[in-house]
Amino acid sequence: MKLDTKSSFGEICGSQEAVKEHIHRIRKHLLSRDMASKWASRLRFIAMPGETRQGYDGPDNQESAGDGEGSDACEDGLNGDMEHLTSSTTFTCLCINLPYFPQGGVSTFVVTASEPADLPDCLHYVAISYCWESQSDTTPEHAYSVQTSRGTRTSRAPKEILDRAISYAAYYDVRLIWIDQKCIEQDDPEDQEFGIQSMDLVYQQASNTAALLTTYIDSQAYMDALFKAIGGENFADLSDFSCAVEVLELLAKDRWLSRAWCFQEAASAGESMVLLIRCCRDLTPQDDFARTTYMQIPGEIEITLEDLYQALSWVSAWPLVTPGVPPDLVERSEAVTTALYKTCPMAFRERTDDRYACNAAQALHLLAHRSNSRIPDRLAILANLCNFPLRLNTADLERAEESMGFEYSFSVCAYILAIVNGDISLLVGGKVQHEKELVPGVERNIQGQGDMSCSWVPPLNTVLDGLPFVEEFEEQFLLPGLEISDEGLSILGYLWKVDTQVSLTSLQQRLSTRWCDESSKQQWLYSHQAQTDLAREIRWSILCELYSKGLAAVANCLWYNIRLTTSSVPERFGDMINPSVNSSGLPMPHSMGREDEYHTFAKNSHSPDGLRWIIQCVVRDGFLWCGRRALDSGSDLDGLRCIFDCEGPGYVLTPYSGRLESLRGLKHRRRPISWITHRSSRVSDGSEVLDCKNLVRGIWQGEGMSPKRFIVS
Repeated sequence: MKLDTKSSFGEICGSQEAVKEHIHRIRKHLLSRDMASKWASRLRFIAMPGETRQGYDGPDNQESAGDGEGSDACEDGLNGDMEHLTSSTTFTCLCINLPYFPQGGVSTFVVTASEPADLPDCLHYVAISYCWESQSDTTPEHAYSVQTSRGTRTSRAPKEILDRAISYAAYYDVRLIWIDQKCIEQDDPEDQEFGIQSMDLVYQQASNTAALLTTYIDSQAYMDALFKAIGGENFADLSDFSCAVEVLELLAKDRWLSRAWCFQEAASAGESMVLLIRCCRDLTPQDDFARTTYMQIPGEIEITLEDLYQALSWVSAWPLVTPGVPPDLVERSEAVTTALYKTCPMAFRERTDDRYACNAAQALHLLAHRSNSRIPDRLAILANLCNFPLRLNTADLERAEESMGFEYSFSVCAYILAIVNGDISLLVGGKVQHEKELVPGVERNIQGQGDMSCSWVPPLNTVLDGLPFVEEFEEQFLLPGLEISDEGLSILGYLWKVDTQVSLTSLQQRLSTRWCDESSKQQWLYSHQAQTDLAREIRWSILCELYSKGLAAVANCLWYNIRLTTSSVPERFGDMINPSVNSSGLPMPHSMGREDEYHTFAKNSHSPDGLRWIIQCVVRDGFLWCGRRALDSGSDLDGLRCIFDCEGPGYVLTPYSGRLESLRGLKHRRRPISWITHRSSRVSDGSEVLDCKNLVRGIWQGEGMSPKRFIVS
């Protein structure tokens, strides 16, 4: 497979018709993640051999598998040794009867591997994140023997990795360890495929997660400086600060921070993941807090991702508040903090029941600075980061490549993976206008498709590397029910008839000169206050003008997209009108003060770029193209309830999404996510087939409407 995210779709495929052929070929290898999810609930583990126990005498850190769902686990035991689980125990998970790993390591160098059916639904394990040895590295010493149901064999995982994992598990009284190199059958392609497609679930559900970094700290000065940086303590002198910079430079070279799989594991684990940094056992922190917080495991410094971010923040800030720091040291501190900010995973989840998921464009951005050895694995990593239910079978893709003598494009695979899961971020993530372009004479911002043989394929000049994206850390923006067929892309949405040009020439004459003057100023990109005030005034003026023309539904549609969702702000714009009139002759909000008026609008709409295309339409053209539901007959103004940045009358298809029907979808409504269409009179599987031309910006209100299924040809 070609990792071609730096190439355009035109360079990869040549034409949109060729892209379409690639998509239809690749979609044959789609699979549901259901089987992989079941695999994640039946994991293999590494455990200590020996007799199991009926009692529980350890710390109370092993909780039930959850609400009795694991009670059926009593039917089978680990290698047959757990049949005597007594009814007196209050725990439903069988792992409670396993022995602990001993403090100080395993003297016999023998560990036991469970089978998938031994501990169903068990979450009481530590998932280990580490970098596999590359083929060019020296072969590690495998001193552990592993007992399995098929006999005893040498461990695949390096001895040092198992040593550190066992030390962690022993200290925290965790009876089970999950390591991919051992707990996924490396000789079983199906087990490997299930493993990579559910790796995020393994780390998300684990009670403990630990990243084993290879960095080694053997300097007391380095250790003390690291703890000062984490705690935000003042450095004693420049030498002290220099040590902090140097220890961060050591960490920046750690391979764990540059690996794609490790990033996905950290993102899935969230705040439960800790970083273990090797250190000399003779080192001792200066204060008791550091010793009891970060140095509990012999030979390891244990910090969280948040601790690392705290250190980066303080090392970045200290030169700003401390005079006399040499320029070269400041430059080094800026370089290392920038490098670590770029590669260090974020603690996305605060609670284990939350699930971090992003869109495909954001995931590709996060993976841009991270590598992995097998390119098809990046498709699984992408799907894991986005929590997609539909996946591409990477093993099938490789077999197809081998049989056809043909290499698939990673970019095309990533695109189809996103589309079939309702993620259109790779389709609409094209060029975004800058504020300085919003002046009369600028071309309308419609995302053209060139060859329109397949209008739901990205423009041929699209390059996935560096594609703009909307950040999503909570609820994703997904379109439900997207399906690819031979006819085209099947989509739920609303069809609008855009047929009315609403004149706003009076506003254009009064405001376009001021807008053009403000937009031409250099401070536009640096100080938004004047532009913010003007943008808010123009939006309010548009609302009032629409309302005065009897277009209450259109005004409400615009108001719906920019108002604050608080009880003090009316839902309908008509309720905002005050009988009093200000000096400019326009009605103003009930509260005449600027601060109160400022808080009438949503924060992301009163900035100069919030729905700025509507302002551009007014100052450039002097009118807005408005429309009604395509099924509505007549031409009355009351039926108008949408605005689109069209060049003329026609039909527009807008996608349906629950988020787009709320203010939370505002960020996505700024992008061209609707299709200008021609009705073809064709029907396929009961759905009207639409010939689509371009993607266009717009706002609409689907309240009281039911979405229909259409096919974008």
